[in-house]
Amino acid sequence: MALLILFMAWIISGALIGWGVPKLFKSEPPYGLGVDILASVLAAIILGVPEWLWILPALGFRGVIALAAAIGDPLGLSLIVLWILRRIKG
Repeated sequence: MALLILFMAWIISGALIGWGVPKLFKSEPPYGLGVDILASVLAAIILGVPEWLWILPALGFRGVIALAAAIGDPLGLSLIVLWILRRIKG
């Protein structure tokens, strides 16, 4: 159940980051808004699932700290992916 809730959180927050970054930095999405949103969501899911299932339990993280890390780290990766997309095109 927790994985399903986290999955929804990664999708929603990844989409918000993909939509909000161009507005926040006053930049034009180099490949379009759809690619920014898709890249953010995919980055969040690709890091979030293994982190929640294997990495955090192996490091001994539990509870609120694990939840914060499982949501925060993938969102940070989403920002890095969007920055890389802008550097590739620019």
